[in-house]
Amino acid sequence: DNEESMILFERLERELSYKEPSDNHVALIVSALEMIHRCSSEYITQSVYSVGTNTVLILLRQVIDKYVNCIKHGGLTQHTICNVAKIFSHFIKSDPIKRKIAGDYDTILQMIAVLNSEAFEWVKIEYLNVLVELVHTDDFNNDIIKYHAFIDA
Repeated sequence: DNEESMILFERLERELSYKEPSDNHVALIVSALEMIHRCSSEYITQSVYSVGTNTVLILLRQVIDKYVNCIKHGGLTQHTICNVAKIFSHFIKSDPIKRKIAGDYDTILQMIAVLNSEAFEWVKIEYLNVLVELVHTDDFNNDIIKYHAFIDA
């Protein structure tokens, strides 16, 4: 049953649609999403498919986009961004979802944006671990490696 996942992604979408989303609400929702995706690859696949892979990736990119530039404020934003990376780490346990993420140029660029941000090193390591896993996927666009931001990171 993927009802919890669907509800949380719907709440995240609603929260992000507000002119000024509550950082606390976003952090709590992202944290809950990270926790419920500590599960089997089969559940992850069902969970993401039930919401829609593109929708899930768009929402996670929106969270990164919202917080990557204010990450230097520390605390809540660092943990929120890190929890998004942990969600990606869980997602790549599912081969179909891993291939989708690996082939999604915008998502890869958002991960690279975190590497080039003022995020704490422990946050960057989470994203780097995800990117290392994605590089070994057939769907990964190897041209991204040539992207100067990735090399600089």
